[in-house]
Amino acid sequence: MKLNSSQKSSWGHYASAMPCSESPSSAKCAIESLSLDRTNIFGVCIHHTCTETTEKAREVLRGKKQSTHFIIDKNGDTTVELPLDKRAAACVGFNKWTWQIDVVGSLHINEPTKEQILSLTNLLEILSCGRKIVTIDKKFGEKCRSLSKSEVGVETSNKYSETYKTYNTRAKKKGSWEKVLDSLPFTIFYHGEVRRTACCGKKLICKLPEIINNVASKRQNETREV
Repeated sequence: MKLNSSQKSSWGHYASAMPCSESPSSAKCAIESLSLDRTNIFGVCIHHTCTETTEKAREVLRGKKQSTHFIIDKNGDTTVELPLDKRAAACVGFNKWTWQIDVVGSLHINEPTKEQILSLTNLLEILSCGRKIVTIDKKFGEKCRSLSKSEVGVETSNKYSETYKTYNTRAKKKGSWEKVLDSLPFTIFYHGEVRRTACCGKKLICKLPEIINNVASKRQNETREV
């Protein structure tokens, strides 16, 4: 999926934190070249960094032996921290099935900036790539929060493997995955919905319903236009 001109202008600065040998030359290139297999990616998990800068966020992630795919700083500048076909380490039980997004700031105290909201919205729009936008099932989220690390891994594997099998069967009947991708669920959720944590911060959490609605509405409008 290619970025249109309005999306490109609203994303601001792009950069890639990945070594050139392992990554596209820029974050914009990484987003534009999302032709990789996404049939086993079922959504994104959103976090806040509890830091003031991208550099500090990276330092904290390294210290915790964690990683993420994207970091959005306070100016709305977005960096790709991992190739999108690599698994991040950020949300136990969900790393295999989702991309990870970190928004810079202590968002349990401070509001995300307007630039961050815009960049996050555009990023979610691109990553969902026309698929059916859904939120996490509350009962499923509550169950995941109550489980240990090993138990939640089994729970998510069962859920998403079954979803994959269902859509793989449909794809075979219709002749290709492309013909079923628009109905394949793409779940947008935050860390605290599935694990015992306050991440991604209440100041961002309260804005997510509107962000998700905007992404879903844009998809519906594009579908009707087609």
